[in-house]
Amino acid sequence: MERITNRRKAKLAFAAAMLLFLLSGLAAYIATVRFIESEQWVMHTHEVQSAIGDVNLAIARAGRARGSYFTTGNDDFRV
Repeated sequence: MERITNRRKAKLAFAAAMLLFLLSGLAAYIATVRFIESEQWVMHTHEVQSAIGDVNLAIARAGRARGSYFTTGNDDFRV
């Protein structure tokens, strides 16, 4: 049976450390990419919610103007 020398042990330890270093770098890269993608979805969600709010505001204004027009007959409330 062959005995492992100290030099061989050091090379194996260095190779294992480099492998772990590369794997942790890859994991950090993947996590960063996923974080950026999720941030883009959050921004998109806020944009959609803002657009829905604008539509709701326009509908509410139209409803109030309609009610005021029917109540007063004033053409200023026509939409």
